[in-house]
Amino acid sequence: MYHFRYPWEERSIESSIEDMFDIDCETRVSVCKAMSSAKGFTGISILPKYLYPLYGFDILKHMVFDVFDTICLNVVKNQLERILELKLIDPSYLDDQVENFPWTQELKAGRIP
Repeated sequence: MYHFRYPWEERSIESSIEDMFDIDCETRVSVCKAMSSAKGFTGISILPKYLYPLYGFDILKHMVFDVFDTICLNVVKNQLERILELKLIDPSYLDDQVENFPWTQELKAGRIP
């Protein structure tokens, strides 16, 4: 309810890249951990370092990611959708692969991805 009335401040790639570089260049481990915890980044990756200056690829807008776990989400899903849209793979082949995949008991107990 609080964030509905007072929305989060919108992040910009420019300030985030500066934060990533600052964290990456910090030599003191305790300061680096504190900065990482506050900013949600552990350093700079190749995506914003090279793709933003070249193509304007904004990781904050063009990707869904978990800031505090530094995990890029939806990358596989988006690429798979792209491959299917371009008809580079037969959808029936993909269905067969998913159907014959050896799921573990842990994965079967929950929702199959």
